Amino acid sequence: MGEVVEEVEEEEEVKYGGWRWRKNCEIKATEQTKKKKKKKKKKKKKKKKKKKKKKHEAEAHNIHHK
Repeated sequence: MGEVVEEVEEEEEVKYGGWRWRKNCEIKATEQTKKKKKKKKKKKKKKKKKKKKKKHEAEAHNIHHK
């Protein structure tokens, strides 16, 4: 019986910890979202560079063919 009670308490602590983290770390959460946005922008820039290279190659080929 004692073991079962300990397991239930651990589950409750995890749930309450999640709520407390969300309430107390709103500022941290906004900072994390800003960091995530910066990371996403970097990834998009890398993809755009690859696409631009393909476009330049295609334009160069078109000029030669014309």
